[in-house]
Amino acid sequence: MRHAFVRWSPLLLVLLFALAMVPAPAVAKAQAGPTPSAVTPQPLPGYRYVGGMSRDAVVLGVLYVPLRNAQLIYYYAQAVSTPGSPLYHRFLTPRQVQELFYPTQRFEEAESYLASHGLRVLYTAADSIIVFEGTVKDVEGALGVKVGMFSNGSLSYYAVTSYSGNALGLVPYVSNVTAVIFRSPPLIHIVKPDLRGQQVVTSLTAYPLPDVVRAYNVTPLYSMGYYGQNVSVGILDFYGDPVITQALARFDQVYGLPPANLTVVPIGPYDPNLGLVTGWNYEIDLDVESVHSAAPRAHIVLYVANGALPLVVPIATIDQLDQVSIVSQSFGIPESVFSYYGSSFYLYNVYLADVYYALGAAEGITFVAASGDGGGMGYSAGPLGDVNYPASSPWVLAVGGTTTYLTFYPNGMPSSSYSTAWSAAGFVPYMQNFGGSTSGYSYFEPMPWWQQGVAPTPPQGFPYGRAVPDVSANANIFPGVYEVTYGNETIIEGGTSEASPLTAGLLALIESYLNQRLGLLSPTLYAL
Repeated sequence: MRHAFVRWSPLLLVLLFALAMVPAPAVAKAQAGPTPSAVTPQPLPGYRYVGGMSRDAVVLGVLYVPLRNAQLIYYYAQAVSTPGSPLYHRFLTPRQVQELFYPTQRFEEAESYLASHGLRVLYTAADSIIVFEGTVKDVEGALGVKVGMFSNGSLSYYAVTSYSGNALGLVPYVSNVTAVIFRSPPLIHIVKPDLRGQQVVTSLTAYPLPDVVRAYNVTPLYSMGYYGQNVSVGILDFYGDPVITQALARFDQVYGLPPANLTVVPIGPYDPNLGLVTGWNYEIDLDVESVHSAAPRAHIVLYVANGALPLVVPIATIDQLDQVSIVSQSFGIPESVFSYYGSSFYLYNVYLADVYYALGAAEGITFVAASGDGGGMGYSAGPLGDVNYPASSPWVLAVGGTTTYLTFYPNGMPSSSYSTAWSAAGFVPYMQNFGGSTSGYSYFEPMPWWQQGVAPTPPQGFPYGRAVPDVSANANIFPGVYEVTYGNETIIEGGTSEASPLTAGLLALIESYLNQRLGLLSPTLYAL
């Protein structure tokens, strides 16, 4: 270990010098983050607070142990991502990340504290994230919280209603509200045509995914033998898909692709059959088949997070494992509803997620996220629109949607293509404005350094926030793409849920050709 430290000590000295130059208030903010309010959070629309939970009920929680030198994460993520920087593309190794940032001693103390108070540790990540479970009585006693139940009459969730502090001095997250938010895939659109043998009987037009990929001028890379080999692409989804291997094998057979190299990594308590109940199996099939169509020789790592976990848990896991260089995320949470979830939700699903997205950027991981399918007016009820997180994170490449049209030779091979904007006309009620690539300016994320002076200045009345999206790929369901799913059924799908993994697969071809990681790609794109 001493030899490894000496080998990169000049870099460490540079970083420690930068740490000394960061003002004290910035350090404190980076370490602590926002503190949850000690009042009952506003219920989700249609839900109401119904009271405290049974003392014997078992709940799931997450505890964040603050990373050391956390302010340096942003410094280094920016330095390795900005063209012209002396540290451009000098990404951190896992050992460097561990030695600089992991609070291992305090993390172990927190684990012991939870165990001594009757709580069971289920999962950990990056020596800073602890997933635990216990009775309401033990959780409230150990962590100084009160847990309440919220219901709309058919669905319910629990969340912290007050926080008075604990001996650790750490703010916990005790809620399963994400299980309500992600009870079904939010950015996917499905049509089930009537199939009779090999002939599709439907008025809709759809294309095979491998044909759509060729609209992105991949033929020169393919002809040189670059198919994504030596690149690992991550896909982050929820719940799981018990038949993904069979569906993917059938997809490969139909479209003449080589067998996929797929690894499934569960994050937290795992029951893939829940994917069939929630519909996440459709999302997973589309994501994996899209990446595999673009980069058929890439290794695909499917990260499947428990639906009740906050976003920080899977992102910290991906950072720690450091086994992929690109990650696709086909989901999003509209920023307009953040206020309903309470400040602990914001802390663990946005603020801390940004910390780990930035840490991943410092490691050279390219995070990609779907911008959404709500058009320019987003998912809000007003003219200012509304963008989705994590696409609105400055450490994530936001992918919008286009409409792609193909023409074919008599032998069925694509002969030409063209793309147009995918947009919705007029305002449609809340959560029904599906028909265009979500775009706009974030209310929560300031405009990043790489957009300033390049992205259009927000109109009067808009926040000076991060502009979304950055790039776009095929997403319109008119025409859509064919997907093979449960029972080897073929369906037609679309949405930016397709655009994100399609982009991830295309980036894998570039990485395969360059033989290096791309990291946070946005500063390079905006500098062109």
